[in-house]
Amino acid sequence: MKYLYVGAMAEVDGDALAAIGERLAEEFAAPVRNLELPAADFAYHPARRQCGSIPVLGTLIERCPEDALKLIAVTERDLFIPVLTFVYGHAQLGGRVAVVSLARLRQEFYGMPPIGPFLSSAPSRRRSTKPAILSAWCIARIASAPCAWLPTFARSI
Repeated sequence: MKYLYVGAMAEVDGDALAAIGERLAEEFAAPVRNLELPAADFAYHPARRQCGSIPVLGTLIERCPEDALKLIAVTERDLFIPVLTFVYGHAQLGGRVAVVSLARLRQEFYGMPPIGPFLSSAPSRRRSTKPAILSAWCIARIASAPCAWLPTFARSI
């Protein structure tokens, strides 16, 4: 049997991981297993004060369990790829791994006060799970399809 793995990098809140795992299980109708992953410190770029998502994907490919349908890693670190200022997530298109960042989904990232606990409201739960769902769709279902429909899909979840 194949499983959809949700991997928490060292700094991820357990409630956020649980919400993402539940939403992925609903969306893909697949059993979900949790996986502990190391923090993304190895991918930190001091000049940008962010973590590179490409090295993170490389590590995920190496750590992806044999019985994994897909592996979605969740981090609190801000992510980037060299040609973009930041990314909410990065998926191996047509592959088995993706990483999702919750950093920019929190008001505190922008210097504003938090609105209670991060997952205390339905909007914050939706906000935290959308990048994971989109990344999972990229690695699971659209390997050969153009991504023009993703903004429409994002509004539907």
